Amino acid sequence: MSHPFQPAVEEQVPQHVRDWWEHGAQIAPAEPTHADDVSEMAALPSQALAAMRLTTLADLRTADLNDDVEWLVDGLLPKVGCAFVAAPPKHLKSWLLLDLMMAITGAGDFLGKEIDRADGATVLYLAGEGRAGALRWRLNRLLNGRGLHPADVGGRVHLSICPDIRLDEDPRLEPLRAALDSIEPTPSAVILDPLTRLHGADENSRNEVEPILTALRRLSEDYKTLVILAHHSRKNQGQGNNADPLRGSSSFRGWHDSLIWLESIAGDESTRVLRAELRDAEPFGPVHVKLVVSDLAETAEIQIVDAPDVEDKSESRRRDVVEFLLAHGPKSGRAIRERIHCSGATLKSIMSELVGEVVDGARIEAVTDDSGVTVYQAVRLNEQESINGY
Repeated sequence: MSHPFQPAVEEQVPQHVRDWWEHGAQIAPAEPTHADDVSEMAALPSQALAAMRLTTLADLRTADLNDDVEWLVDGLLPKVGCAFVAAPPKHLKSWLLLDLMMAITGAGDFLGKEIDRADGATVLYLAGEGRAGALRWRLNRLLNGRGLHPADVGGRVHLSICPDIRLDEDPRLEPLRAALDSIEPTPSAVILDPLTRLHGADENSRNEVEPILTALRRLSEDYKTLVILAHHSRKNQGQGNNADPLRGSSSFRGWHDSLIWLESIAGDESTRVLRAELRDAEPFGPVHVKLVVSDLAETAEIQIVDAPDVEDKSESRRRDVVEFLLAHGPKSGRAIRERIHCSGATLKSIMSELVGEVVDGARIEAVTDDSGVTVYQAVRLNEQESINGY
């Protein structure tokens, strides 16, 4: 059986193809059909080379790594790109983003960093949750905190409260593009707060998340703007600059140019630790930030503060456990957790230190009751045996 694709004989091969094969691809066809073909083919090598943006190692070693980055917020947020602000619920994400919006459209710095503020700069803010009244309350106080009047920024702040859009259902993001087209000048930033309220995808699925992130990246490039997503952080994210705060698919990790995240501080309910990692600059932080609200002056400010002097809670919790057992007799781990308001892991750590120790004249013991449940008790010792470890 003969092969369906028969090789051509030499007489059937045009001369310019044979020349190309023998001498290399730099030879163009001998007889182009249109004059434009010649100019187009001549331009191809230079166009392709320009797209590659070649550099040498020697040039790279002496280059300023920030020389191609235009910053909206100096060293923190680029003018064009994608960013995350991540934190657990009630950790100042929205306050921080609203304050950024006031800084871009109004006056002042942001987290102590200078803003390259364009004349008449605008911002588009998509509030995926909350009420208009609560949003107005926050914005009014942030304006007052910056010494601004609503008229100073009112026409440049564009809000959409609980918009009826689903990013996963529209790969071109047409409603979002239509909103951007309607605003002059083009917004310096597009803020989606929070991301999870504006799509129906499974955030743990790379196949479902990737198209959303790709569409938002394309939106940033097409409109030369900064896209910022508010996102919940993962549980047990770890601490410090090596933490992984982004909940969901690993696709989130490679998408952003800037990642700002907030962490709580044990023993301090109002102060947050803020850090940032950037694709094109050194990490920022940690710094301690706090929301300072004055009902009398009707102001709100995000302030950088000194690190709080927090009492070691583990010491006070150990005392609470001992006092509880001495006063009420043997208790289960669950009863102790409910008493001192801690997690199972925290109680396990506390009891591993206490069991077998003598505290305030009593030895802390773990025993099994008649039903097979482990309970803890404080057994008083004689005066001679007493060792007060605290």
